[in-house]
Amino acid sequence: MVEQLKSSTPEFLRWTLAVACNHKDFPQWQNPDRVERHLRAVRVCEAAIREGRVLDGICVAAEQCDVDSDNVLGFRIADVVESFGNLETIAETCGQCPANAIKELHPTANAGCFGLMPITNIHVHPVGETIVLGETNLRQLLDKVLSDNCELSSRIAKHFAPTRPAWYGLWIPDSPSLSQRKVQLEVMDELLVSVTDTEVNPAWKLFTAALRVSVKHDFEIRIELCPAGVRDNVNWTVPEHCCRCHAPWKPDLRKSMSSCQICKYQGQPNKCHQGFVQGKRPYWKLRQFLGEQQAALFLEQYRQREGR
Repeated sequence: MVEQLKSSTPEFLRWTLAVACNHKDFPQWQNPDRVERHLRAVRVCEAAIREGRVLDGICVAAEQCDVDSDNVLGFRIADVVESFGNLETIAETCGQCPANAIKELHPTANAGCFGLMPITNIHVHPVGETIVLGETNLRQLLDKVLSDNCELSSRIAKHFAPTRPAWYGLWIPDSPSLSQRKVQLEVMDELLVSVTDTEVNPAWKLFTAALRVSVKHDFEIRIELCPAGVRDNVNWTVPEHCCRCHAPWKPDLRKSMSSCQICKYQGQPNKCHQGFVQGKRPYWKLRQFLGEQQAALFLEQYRQREGR
């Protein structure tokens, strides 16, 4: 029996700029989860190319040179981009698209109209260990920023439902208006300049860039706050949470009717539920698609190139 190792997952925002294009040829293309699942492999592929982890059209997962040969992960670029045409087709579509917000971070990158943004300063590696970049928690940092910025506090109060902490009220609208997006952008800009960690999370920068694009071009952006949870090798479990602000469910015991302590929503919470973990797509074991002999030969050549 395979041991199910459990680990916690932070609260995060899932978002997408709801701009139609040839790559979003599927139902519910405005749904952040559907877009992320559809385009994530392209993002992973381009990151591997930028970082030089490609040999003969095959991408190798980062920090895999010292992994046992039978377990080294990779994928063929052609397999990942086949449904989109090829890398050139992707670049033609995304290169001139104003919704390609990732260009602010990487000028030649594509598929930049979606993302996952953890509130803690971590980088979730597709196949490796989660990397802690710093100690900042955006929800806590916002409370600190607002304690010294009465004007921003007033603008938040004007455009969003009151919550304590204020963070949760910002993300109650799943399709915020232009005026709300302007405030959200101001909040993220203030948070990024207030971060004291040595490294600022690229996911925070990308979401801020997407909000800037959304405001500049008045593009709709879909945002979903996902509660903290627990994952094992297969399942991602989310505990009870408010169906309005998505904060962990803390009933207000002073009220006769069940209500959320954070946003004062009256009613029942979303029940604990399970979904599948994100998984390692598009990575899989090299020997599974190259065969054992070809995988061994490829890895020998790749490691020689890397000086291993």
